Amino acid sequence: GNKQLLIAYSNTNRVSERATLKLIGVSDGDEILLINEMILDSRIISLSAITSDVPLGNISPRLYIDAQISDIQSITQVLEWNAELRKFVSLINDTAEPDITLRSSNLLCKDIDGDGIIEIPLRKPMSESINSDTSLGYVLEWCEISDSKLVPQEYYVVKVFFC
Repeated sequence: GNKQLLIAYSNTNRVSERATLKLIGVSDGDEILLINEMILDSRIISLSAITSDVPLGNISPRLYIDAQISDIQSITQVLEWNAELRKFVSLINDTAEPDITLRSSNLLCKDIDGDGIIEIPLRKPMSESINSDTSLGYVLEWCEISDSKLVPQEYYVVKVFFC
């Protein structure tokens, strides 16, 4: 029932050059309090978008932080507030699979199928055809998070034609 402010920023002018997420609250005495601070993936150079959803049965929203890690690549960090620990926790094991959400930088997370749950876009390569005149393409796979795993929901085949 309290109002809180979520701040995410990337400050490349500082020595640490780390992207940070902060949750700020207001006490009963109108004092501004830092509730939690989390350092995001060390490769982040800029933040692109933050979206959220609340899966059925959850009381806390999940945060999807789309961020650039290079001029042509982005990742998504997915976080959820853990009330017991009083901090954000990552829903994807970033240390075991740090590049599980790695993709082209122009793709952002969104609710692609209208069910209220955010999907993460992943670009998967297609195998080359034996027929040499068939152009290359890729599969765009939109995945939901379930039990800390990415579960495909929709697929799109994207063909690349060269003239």
